Amino acid sequence: MEELVRGRRASNKRKIRRDIVVASLTLFSEFGYDATTTQQIANRVGISQRTFFRYFPKKEMIMDATAFNYVAPFAEALAQSVAVKGGGLAAVEAAFLTQARWWDEHAHEAKAIFALMEHSPALQLIDRAKQLEMETLTARALASRSGVFAAAPPTIEGLLTASIIIAAQRPILRGWFKDRLTGELSAYAVHGWIQLRPFAKQAIRYAHQVGMLTRGAQSD
Repeated sequence: MEELVRGRRASNKRKIRRDIVVASLTLFSEFGYDATTTQQIANRVGISQRTFFRYFPKKEMIMDATAFNYVAPFAEALAQSVAVKGGGLAAVEAAFLTQARWWDEHAHEAKAIFALMEHSPALQLIDRAKQLEMETLTARALASRSGVFAAAPPTIEGLLTASIIIAAQRPILRGWFKDRLTGELSAYAVHGWIQLRPFAKQAIRYAHQVGMLTRGAQSD
């Protein structure tokens, strides 16, 4: 009996949490993310603001329950690809292809959130922090060897290479978000990496040269 009660409570909590997320996204689309208040969200769900804060202490934490929380699956994809591929560019490519399939699975919500972000300075600031986190993760994967994810802080070469690789893919992702590219993102990603692979290798060489010049300038 106690297990049944606990199960019902857990189910109710999941429902309330999901109701908050759904109501939030609806309100964000109606009034904009920045203008929507937590009180409005609570009123839409039919709960008190105090109850709302028990689930989401800050408004921006709602976005972590949506496709805006894209760094977590990317980090998981990188860890898995490093374990299989050993590390380096092959692991990074595999992780980005996995991430493209993840976007496909969350296409409707992801595109709605991107539309919100275009008109929200607050979300743009959060997204920029996420992009920097992705660059750091990518740089660490590039430095990984023998299937062990690199724990050391990334080098300037790694960060530069990661930023170039991510920037090269951004136009495809933005085009897909805006429905300028139809169909599945993963198909574009596969084709894009065929073109990107030799460019990425050049980026690695370029970043290595920049790193040597930087260290040489610092030692003078």
